[in-house]
Amino acid sequence: MNAVILHQSIAADDPIGIDIRGMYQILNRRHQCYVYGDDVLQNDLDRLDKSSMLELLANPENMVIYHHSRYWPEGESFLDQAKARIIIKYHPITPEWFFLGVSEDDYRKCCLGREQTSRLAHKNISLWMSDSHYNHQELEHHFAGYQVVMPPFHLIDLRRQTRPDEETLKYLLEDDRVNLLSVGGVTPDKGHDFLVRIVKDYCLRYDGNIVLHIIGKKNAGLSRATDHLDHLINEFGLAGRVRFLDDVNDQMLLAFYLGCDCFISGSRHEGFGMRLVEAQSLYLPVIARKLSSVEERLGPGQILLGEDPAEYAKTIRRLARDKEYRTSVIQTGYRNYQDRFTTGAIERLFVDALAVLTGIEL
Repeated sequence: MNAVILHQSIAADDPIGIDIRGMYQILNRRHQCYVYGDDVLQNDLDRLDKSSMLELLANPENMVIYHHSRYWPEGESFLDQAKARIIIKYHPITPEWFFLGVSEDDYRKCCLGREQTSRLAHKNISLWMSDSHYNHQELEHHFAGYQVVMPPFHLIDLRRQTRPDEETLKYLLEDDRVNLLSVGGVTPDKGHDFLVRIVKDYCLRYDGNIVLHIIGKKNAGLSRATDHLDHLINEFGLAGRVRFLDDVNDQMLLAFYLGCDCFISGSRHEGFGMRLVEAQSLYLPVIARKLSSVEERLGPGQILLGEDPAEYAKTIRRLARDKEYRTSVIQTGYRNYQDRFTTGAIERLFVDALAVLTGIEL
């Protein structure tokens, strides 16, 4: 058996690119695995040209794993031609309404991508893999075939072996302010405006000894959303208390995880939320907005709050001052990572799912 993994773009530092690499490495142990996409930026993966990829897809003995995360019309046409067994790894597409009035292009692409999900569900798909039970439930409206929940592969275990940037870590550990951390691209669905309001409430309720570090790139195509954030920060007088950092290497990122007081998420939509699990794995307590997908990800004994910024401010204050409470949150979070989301745990799920489908040992 040969296998090919398809996605429109395959980048080394992108969560889907990392997931693809994990699958590729496992498949390559006993079988020949390839990748194909419009943009493949991982040079050490064995990439097929288009004609060779279509030839592989034409053989019923082979397997294709299609990562569906965005609208890709050409990818859909490849599946229409395939006689190989098709597996779809579903990375949920952001609901289009988040981009209404912010970006017409992103709004259109999300609409098209979610429509494509419905069409893919009616094709001859052998297996759907969902990132979470929450996303699995979304698929049930479309697809009645064989489905498994398959968390994405990640680099958490590797990051835990990295040395943190000493200067950044020293700065954070010696800073007497409460340091909050948020990691992820600055997009309308991630609720950064809500985080700014939390910082404002904390300053009004307690003191100004707090800073929010947002590690994530601003998208030039989403200038309406980012301009709104800048306006809020200026209006609330939070310059210097909300920091955007978009050029952070792995050593610096690890230092922020190790040196900050808590990880905070105001997200209104999460496909998976691997950064939440990453924080748990590095003994950083997490405060998150209560969403079904996030609650599933974090596991029991974690801090999930509603829509009142005051709740978050009070909890941040408690985490900073109540050592017993902080330790309890950290321990249950780390246990969630160890029990469910190590690379070994995800690999076992992946291998077992393919064995049931194909009868082939990996």
